[in-house]
Amino acid sequence: MRGVKDNTLSRRTLQRRAKLENLISIVWALADHSSRMGEGFESGSFSVIDPEGKLFRVFDAYISFVRGARELKNGVFVSVTPFGSGFVYNRDPKKRASSHYKKGLSLRQFGIDMRFESNAYALPILPYQTTHLLVGRVKTMTGLEKTFIKYEPHGLGDVSSVMAHGVDFLNSSKMREKKRSEKDIIKPILKMVPSLQKGLVSLSNNHGPIEGLDAGRDESFGLSKSVALNIINDKKLKLAGKGYDVSSLALAAYLIWHRAYDEKTKEMGIQFLNTLESIYHDEKISEAGWSMESLLRRKPKVFYRSGNEVVVRLYDVGLHN
Repeated sequence: MRGVKDNTLSRRTLQRRAKLENLISIVWALADHSSRMGEGFESGSFSVIDPEGKLFRVFDAYISFVRGARELKNGVFVSVTPFGSGFVYNRDPKKRASSHYKKGLSLRQFGIDMRFESNAYALPILPYQTTHLLVGRVKTMTGLEKTFIKYEPHGLGDVSSVMAHGVDFLNSSKMREKKRSEKDIIKPILKMVPSLQKGLVSLSNNHGPIEGLDAGRDESFGLSKSVALNIINDKKLKLAGKGYDVSSLALAAYLIWHRAYDEKTKEMGIQFLNTLESIYHDEKISEAGWSMESLLRRKPKVFYRSGNEVVVRLYDVGLHN
């Protein structure tokens, strides 16, 4: 009718909303699973074992749908308008838009604001009333690819959000309870590093050069010379992101146990693996049945762990199809 404004939502708007609702459901499924496993967190991240990138492509499909033919903008300050960018933007660590998985460990990262309208603020509809998703395709220091998901109180799409995000970042460094960050290596693990250092030195002296410390035929999964040397030479027990992560410590322990000639050196590796298993209740790597072949084939959760984040397999939350 003439003179009557058509308030009907476009088909594309309805599709975009449905896709966003799907992503929100996935994040809540992850949060529900971690809570039921006693690993719920207010601040932290998920490492999803997603070797083929199936889950990542679900998030990437939303990005592509929203972006269309336009080039994706970069946070920070995607827009100077009060409501920000609209929906999505890049979060490239090289451009200081993310503090996660730096130093070549990030393949791609982007941010998704929880907004259904371009002229509205992001809604607090994610766990713990957060409004933003940071999603990435990243790697451990042993070379394994995984999908990284983090819900955050604020994104980086506009000036006010960036200011609030900065405050959130400062507050997160003070948070101790309900924090599961991939940046943190917890103290019980750090206390075991000196013994692991001794085992690596013994193994390299008796077995051969550090370059030989790989996981066999799988080129995507190994302990590089630089990471091994960082573990050996670390006198101050630096935190994750400073030269090694939990996955590289675990692989070093496994290689010590699997390849050392003497029982005393083997025990250094076994003790470290037992510590990891007691903390994170993952697969029992230190059981006698774990041959090099089974390790390559199955790759336990611990080898996808960067720090103290929650590690999830797709089938844990019904996302394996």
